[in-house]
Amino acid sequence: QYRQGGLENLLTIATSPGRKSLISETVKDRLKKELKQPEGFDSYQEVHQWLQSVHDIKASYWTIYKIVRYQLKAKLKVPRSVHFKQEFGIVENLKKTPIIN
Repeated sequence: QYRQGGLENLLTIATSPGRKSLISETVKDRLKKELKQPEGFDSYQEVHQWLQSVHDIKASYWTIYKIVRYQLKAKLKVPRSVHFKQEFGIVENLKKTPIIN
């Protein structure tokens, strides 16, 4: 290596380009816009179905989860169910009343 390119060639550290993503940047941008919509997606399975039907992308559940959660920084939040003994409307009243210390 030294004979071919000198000291610079000897000291360079070669890195592999890595694997290309299954989902292109344009599709990621469109997915991000879809996630911002009020109706959005309820589950990662719906995202999986949307990618498969609209863009013909066949990726695993975990691949889609990692892209949505870590690259797009989106969370698919679903409200938790309320206990059947809880009074109706009590949660909304708690949210409306400010907490003063």
